[in-house]
Amino acid sequence: MEQTLWLAIALPGWPIRRLIKDGLASPDQAFATVTSHAGQRRLETLSSRAAQAGLKVGQSLSQARAILPGLLSFPATPAEDAQALTRLGLWCQAYSPLVAVEPPDMILLDMTGALHLHGTRQALLAGLAARLPGAQLALAGNAARARAFARFGVSEPVDEVAALAALPLASLGLNERVEAALRRLGVRRVGQFMRLDRGELTARFGTAPVRLLDQAMGRLTEILRFLSAPPDWRESRHYPEPLLHAEALLHALGVLAHILCTRLGEAGLGLRLLQAQFFRADAQMVTFDIGFAAAMRDEIRLARLMAGKIETIDPGFGIERICLAALEVAPLRERQSGLDGADDSNRTAALIDNLSNRLGVGKIWRIAPAPSHVPERAVMKQGPLDQPVWPVCEKPRPIRLLSAPQRIEVVAPVPDHPPVLFRWRGAVHRVRAATGPERIAREWWRHEPSAERPEAEYLRDYYQLETEAGQRFWVFRTGLHGFAAAPRWFLHGWFS
Repeated sequence: MEQTLWLAIALPGWPIRRLIKDGLASPDQAFATVTSHAGQRRLETLSSRAAQAGLKVGQSLSQARAILPGLLSFPATPAEDAQALTRLGLWCQAYSPLVAVEPPDMILLDMTGALHLHGTRQALLAGLAARLPGAQLALAGNAARARAFARFGVSEPVDEVAALAALPLASLGLNERVEAALRRLGVRRVGQFMRLDRGELTARFGTAPVRLLDQAMGRLTEILRFLSAPPDWRESRHYPEPLLHAEALLHALGVLAHILCTRLGEAGLGLRLLQAQFFRADAQMVTFDIGFAAAMRDEIRLARLMAGKIETIDPGFGIERICLAALEVAPLRERQSGLDGADDSNRTAALIDNLSNRLGVGKIWRIAPAPSHVPERAVMKQGPLDQPVWPVCEKPRPIRLLSAPQRIEVVAPVPDHPPVLFRWRGAVHRVRAATGPERIAREWWRHEPSAERPEAEYLRDYYQLETEAGQRFWVFRTGLHGFAAAPRWFLHGWFS
């Protein structure tokens, strides 16, 4: 039985690396990412220049700028950092199909059975080191050991157990409270931790510390969440000579598209969402998506859409691998066109495809009724070729509805009557006529009245107001006179 082999890629200071890779900062600049704690902005990660200037993680931004006035700061964006790490993990699938991403800065690859595709261990590490400068790489017999070795700069130890025993206790990923307690007991290395009584450890700290040690020792299998397996409908090719020119990329895409469309045709399927992935020689992956209003596999139309997208791809030092993946497919039945050869539905779909791929996938849509009586939630987006069925509306509705009601100031002769004038966006509107009210209650399945917000505050009384200038507005009042909270007025739309 083949021995398991894991590769860990640690990327210390990943947010800093991402900002540099995205062109937002330069390696020669002193900069940091910043988070807010208790109303104070503090440094979270530092560039090498900032660290060399004596700045520390956790230091306040004001103190840091007193030391280094030219310090640049960027808000910490852990979600964007995690997305970028996932994109790098997808690029790593060129080395192994089993890739796990662990934010904020770790990627694990199960290389069991895949090492021979990349030569020797040394060749694999050297190739990745060239593509990911600054990354800390390690190979080991299980994921926990590989993670620990990468974190502390041990790339390929001869005796893994001995190397693990020499590592600091932090390499096991223990809870901070547990690690601090063990340090107070004089336990600072994994080897010292190994010699402690397992029963006493469990009684004092629970099962987690012993479980982490067993995973590192290979006595317990660690459960990892791998990135999604490639979809069934994908075609990819490696290129010994990196592709640099748009014509070469288009030709390669055409070959892959022909193979993919042929396979889809045999299965009676068509494309709804296609993604082209380009793996660059500098370890970056760039992509573009093409969405389709209706399932299709017309290679000529697809080639035209891809030609419009290829100009957005920067090949860098060359494209080493291209993957064409059908992320969404749908049944596609062959239809006979009319005798005149015209097919309006196909022409409409082609027009929508051209527009959506110029403006962005999902930017072309149709409004459809939604199951809600609250005006701002009464409609929803549908696909551009869907045919929604609209119910007959017995009540008049404005031609323009604001996405969120806007507060207005009103003057009303009687608290529960419509206003005689109101102020909106600095302009005063005098009311000539008013119609209403139309009462709209809360959605009982979404909101529950409470002492802080009673039922009256959920009620809306809508009025149609016609001003002396001839404009017609749709306004409403929340709250009722006599309750703790005074009534408030809002403008929600207009008829003309």
